[in-house]
Amino acid sequence: MLSLEDGLEYKMKSHVYVGIGSNVNDPIKNLHLALAKLADKTSFLRCSSFYKSSPIGFIYQPSFINAVCEIYTELNYWEFLKMLNGIEDEMGRVRTFKNAPRIIDLDIIIWSGVGVALNTPTLTLPHPEMMNRTFVMNPILELTLGNRDFRLLGSNFINVCEESVQAEDLMKLY
Repeated sequence: MLSLEDGLEYKMKSHVYVGIGSNVNDPIKNLHLALAKLADKTSFLRCSSFYKSSPIGFIYQPSFINAVCEIYTELNYWEFLKMLNGIEDEMGRVRTFKNAPRIIDLDIIIWSGVGVALNTPTLTLPHPEMMNRTFVMNPILELTLGNRDFRLLGSNFINVCEESVQAEDLMKLY
């Protein structure tokens, strides 16, 4: 935290993109509840449209409803991850196996635009699978279209985003 001469305190805010998904009970209701919880705990900016997508890995489960939200936070990425896991726990997420059905899934996709790269056993930033997931790329394109920071990632990022718009397994709901 920085202290200004006039006694005011200033905390740096990080710009974060969070992937959100659900495929059990009422997925749309689950996403709205998770978004409300995020808005209570952060400086929530906006959310992409909701998209319906096919499951990955374990395919014998219902389709997912996914979105990406844009947030500002004063938390560091470890505190933010703990907060996301807390929301998942509050909502009843049970971790059984990779790619299992879930009531809610909250993932940090990008931290502070393109400025943070991290690779640990617990957290990798940017999200290592984001370029392979149309249900992440399409909403990111929607939120970042024209954003200079994301144009700096180069044509590969833009091309993957634009190709994901045409994905057959992805359907924009609203």
